[in-house]
Order: sequence, then structure tokens, then C-alpha cells
Amino acid sequence: MATPHSPRPFGPRRYTYEELAEAAHHFSNRFLLGEGGFGQVYEGSLNGETFAIKKLRIVPDQETKEELEREIRFISHVSHLNLVKLVGYCMEGANGLLVLEYFPNRSLKVNLHERDVLDWPKRMKIAIGTARGLEYLHEYCKPKIIHQDIKPDNILIDSNFEPKIADFGLALRFPDSVSHISRSIMGTEVYADPEDCKRVSDKSDVYSFGIVLLELITGRKSKYQDIDIVKWAKNRIKEALEDEYKGFVDSKLQMYDKEQMKRMINCAAICVYNRPQFRPSIKKIVLALEGHMPLKNLWDGNNDDELPRIKEISSSGTERFQRIFTYEQLTAVTEGFSGKNLLVKGKQYQVYKGYLNGEAVTVKKFTYSPEKKEEMFEHIKSISSSVHHNNLVNMLGFCHEGPHRLLVYEFVSEDKSLGSHLHGNVKPALDWPTRMEVALRIARGMIDLHELYKPLNIFEQYKDEDIFLDRNFQPKFTEYGRGGFVSGTFGYCSTLKYAKVDVYFFGEILMELITGEPSSDHDGVKIAEWAQPVIGMSLFRKDYSFIDEKLKEKLNENELIRMSRCALACVHCYPDHRPQMSQVVEVLAGNALPDTLK
Repeated sequence: MATPHSPRPFGPRRYTYEELAEAAHHFSNRFLLGEGGFGQVYEGSLNGETFAIKKLRIVPDQETKEELEREIRFISHVSHLNLVKLVGYCMEGANGLLVLEYFPNRSLKVNLHERDVLDWPKRMKIAIGTARGLEYLHEYCKPKIIHQDIKPDNILIDSNFEPKIADFGLALRFPDSVSHISRSIMGTEVYADPEDCKRVSDKSDVYSFGIVLLELITGRKSKYQDIDIVKWAKNRIKEALEDEYKGFVDSKLQMYDKEQMKRMINCAAICVYNRPQFRPSIKKIVLALEGHMPLKNLWDGNNDDELPRIKEISSSGTERFQRIFTYEQLTAVTEGFSGKNLLVKGKQYQVYKGYLNGEAVTVKKFTYSPEKKEEMFEHIKSISSSVHHNNLVNMLGFCHEGPHRLLVYEFVSEDKSLGSHLHGNVKPALDWPTRMEVALRIARGMIDLHELYKPLNIFEQYKDEDIFLDRNFQPKFTEYGRGGFVSGTFGYCSTLKYAKVDVYFFGEILMELITGEPSSDHDGVKIAEWAQPVIGMSLFRKDYSFIDEKLKEKLNENELIRMSRCALACVHCYPDHRPQMSQVVEVLAGNALPDTLK
């Protein structure tokens, strides 16, 4: 008999009621872990492993039972670090049971309100992890899954204090067009969105998550002496937004990071005190919590309750990402735009290395005709000023003085580009686990940029020389924003998006990671032209003769197959047949089968 963790091609294991009743000690209260709207959860043992066995309170009729079973099979394929994994179930007679991962650390509610003080690093980790789990449900599940009952009871904590969202499968999944939901599975009291209670919306989950953030910040329960945390915090949070934390932040916290606290307070405020249409997506909340997006971007649009807007200040005292340089300053920085500091010379610009306060920077000087120079400069400056992300070479400032148009960026060295690592003399060569991780990070970075900054039309021809790797092998894209100027027109961006050109170029990057060969050979033949049939045939024969010889035997066959299948799908000759990047990420991560790449 297979264990619950044995590979199963057709979904979760189906158990009999007798098996699970015995495993859960016949549902003795001695082994009761908790109880909620959906039923009771018991500690149970199957094949020597401990699991949580949930006994559903609702007794379904035959039609509902069949629908629920289909739903359970779907949910079993939903896999993420921050989600509780469903490993089995029982639908027998009037009984419905689920077999779930077991976490001896119990829930966030227990850890935050019933045990020793939860320190700040753990609270921050729990906030970010929970947000990432919600992001996966909202953004990467097709159709999206809306939880509808986010609260500390449904956030379980593993031994490393990594949060795991529970009960997402019981809220069912809803397409974007669905506008109703049974009141029996709506959110719990304080956590239920008062503005969005009559329809299904991901903004309801954002509201509930904001309440969880308030609890993490203040240490208060959602309701204390008949005063709910939303009312209690409303006036106090205005002072906290102005960096006056006394009386708002949990007094039991001995130490905390003030910048992290500022980010969490802002996220909580905009999640809870704005109407649904003005709340940010959970994806933006993730970036703000992690410090990858300026807080002012959260407050774009109307602000219902006139909470103070955020103005981020850099250590130099100027507004972040908006520093204005004089032409004289940048002349000094680059030693008079000396030839020895010239990094790149293009037809319409030159790029120089310089030093600003002892730190290396990159200065891009535009040399277009005056009209074109202004157009290009303003477009890229607009994007660069609004976008800050850990996958980008970020802009530090600009110069707009007389006829001079320059942009100042973080410095990246050419010998740190992905192309240099794969085809140059950089040693040691990238091993397989690193290549797999780099591929995933590039793909996730592309999704973030496209989804978060749709109005800015960031679409790129991603090439290995335009992707740099930092010391932790985190990829950084440079030259973003130029896609809008292909063929000299802004409108071409929409054509690029439709054609999924960015997906195609990512497929080429995957082929480079797999084969170790450059994007084009000495005769100018593109890698997709020769590698596509070679990889396809080798996968069929299972000889894997196409892999980079530097990898030798040190690779994972399943990961190689996944990456290869993704590469082939991305470079499909018909753009409409290329997958979405979100699908590619799920296959690369092992959360979905390659057959889903359509």
C-alpha cells in the first residue's frame, strides 16, 4: 500500500472512512487540534507519519459530493511553500474528511496570543510568507482561488516559522466573473470585509490580510473587550504613519527594524482603511513588504480616509529614486566622460562608469536628435522613476539641464552578465542547481514587471548580456523600457505583448542554460533554430546529448526535462501557442506538469 507521500499520477489518495477514523483515534477529543466553521481537526497517524485530519461539518448530497470531490482533486495540485498541502481525502456516505500536513507549532493565533512573545523577525517572516501564499492563490492559480477566511487561525506555522495558509481549498475556486458566495463560507467577524461582503473578490482577502498585519504589529487580538482592532487602530495608525509608533506597536516587542515596521504599517493601513477599488493587489503588498517597491506606489489613486501619504526619503535627504544631478556633477563623476570610462557606445547613446560618493555608478548619456532625445529620455525616466525591483538595475537619478539628458543607474560589471557566466571565462561554471534557480528567478522577475507595471508597457527582448547576476545569483535586468521604441514607435509595445516576444526570448535563455551555447553561433544561426529539433528528439530518445558538457553528471533529470519542455514551448513558432510566464514558472518549480504548457 502506498504511503500518502508516494507519487500518484491521478491526484490525492482516497481513503476509507474506517482508515481515517482509526488514524484519528476515532475522533477522540484528546487529539482535537482545533475547530472552525468547516469542522474539527484531529491529530492522526498514517503509516508512521503524523497528519492533520479534518472532519467536515457539512454533510453533502450526492451532487455536491461529486463537485466537492472534483474540487479536492484540483486543490491537491495547488502547491506552494506557504500553503498547507492536501495529501488525501474521504468521501463516503455522509462523511467528508481531508488529510493535511501536520504542524506541531500550531497556528499564528496560538503563537501570537497564547505563547511567549513572538519576536519581530518571525513576525516579518510570517507576514511576507502569508502574502506570498495569497499571491499564488490569486495570481497563479487558473482560475484564481479566493480564500474568504484569512485569519490567524488559518495560518499554520512550521518548525522554521514559515507560515502555511490552511483551508484555502474549502473556500472553493472562483472564476473572475462569479459575483456571489454562500454566506456560510464567508470570512469570520472582524476579518470579513464590510465593503465587499456580497460578492467574491480578491480584495476581500487583501482586507483580511490587513487585519492579520494589524495583529502582528500591535500584538492585540482582533477583538478585545468588545472593541475590534479596526476601530481601535483607526486613529492611532495615522500617528504611526508619521513614524510615531508609541501606543500602536506591541509594547512587548523589545526590538524591531523601523523600516520594516514602517512598511508593514503602511500595508496594513491601505489594506484595511481603503475601499476595495483602491486597495492594491496582494502582489504589490508582497513587493512593498519585501522593500522592493517604494511605499508611495501603494498610495496611487484615491485615499478614502485621508490617511497621510508616504514620501520616502533616502539617506541623503532627497526623495528616493528622484535625485536630480547637474551636468557638472556627472561630468566630474565620469572624469569628463573620459574614453577610459566608456563602457558601451551605441548609435544613440554612450554609457560611462563613474564614482559617486565612492560607489560605482553607470551614467547613460543620450545622443539622439533633440526631439528624439527628449522623447526617449522622458519615457525611460518615467518608467525608471516608478519602478524599483530587486530584479532590475535601478535608476538612482537623472540630469535634465539645457540640452543634456542623462540617466544614472546602479553599476553592474560586464563580467557578471549571464552571458559571461555561460560563455565567458568566469569560473567556476554555473552548476545545474544554480542554473535552475536563475531560470526561476528570471521568470518570476518578468512576471512581476509585467503585472505590476502594466501602464508603463515594460516588455523586453531579454538577452544574456542584458541580465546580470549579483553575488547571490539574483538576476538583474538592464535597459528595461526600451521595448517601447522598437521600430521607433510606442505602439509597438502592444504588438510585442500580443506576440509574446518576451516569452520567446526567455525560451532562448533556457536553451542557453541547458546547452551552454550562445544565442547565435558564428554563422548567425539562432539557438532556437538548431536547438529546438535537437532537444525535442533527445527528449524523445532520453539520451540528453544536448546538455552543456560542463554540467557532466551533476544534474537532476526531472528538472532537466521540465526546463527543456518549457524552452520548447516558449519558442513555438506560433505566438498564440506560447505559454503564459505564470505557467512556465509553475512547471519550472515542479508545481505543474509540462503538459499544462498551452
